[in-house]
Amino acid sequence: MTKANVGAATLPSLLSELADREVLHTRSVRHGTDRAALSRVGDRVWSLAEAQPDQHTQSITLHWSTYPSLLEYDFRVFILATLDSPYPPALGRFTGIDQASVSTVSNWFKRLRVFATWLRHRGIDRLYEVNDRDLDLYLDHVRSIQASTGTRRQLFSAVRAVWAYAPYLPPECRMPVTEPWQGRYPGELAEDIQTGRGNKTARIAVDTMIPL
Repeated sequence: MTKANVGAATLPSLLSELADREVLHTRSVRHGTDRAALSRVGDRVWSLAEAQPDQHTQSITLHWSTYPSLLEYDFRVFILATLDSPYPPALGRFTGIDQASVSTVSNWFKRLRVFATWLRHRGIDRLYEVNDRDLDLYLDHVRSIQASTGTRRQLFSAVRAVWAYAPYLPPECRMPVTEPWQGRYPGELAEDIQTGRGNKTARIAVDTMIPL
């Protein structure tokens, strides 16, 4: 049996154990929400709108049909972990929060779709196959596309989130890397002066400083 056939045969059975569980079962939902109508893990579309505090904001809906089928399971498990689990200290961007907001989860879903599509084009079907070399190639890919530094930063942040949530993922859904891009932060990778760590402004030349 080929790797592709193994994936196609086993992924539905792995999802079946949680298929009827609410996607938002650990989240507070808006008053008056009919929990019987909430999205289930086995659904092809997940609505996160019920967990948004403000009703006037745009509804958040995740469409799994937009992901490569062979990688869909791994990313479903990841997104479910972000909804169920504590915010990982390894991300280090926020303090004093218990879980990622649903808007952050939605953004990760959107940005990871680019990563998943890129992996599939390279013949990579599972996250456990991703290594440091692959991430370096993805870094080059993101830097080559027409996108703002903010978008590039988000693309790198989403991959870092997959790594950071590894303790909440089964082994087959983890990337076997010590830390993406040797610990370099997304702002630095995206060459974003405003968000990268450290002062990126060029030093004033000594010949200029002395007269000043």
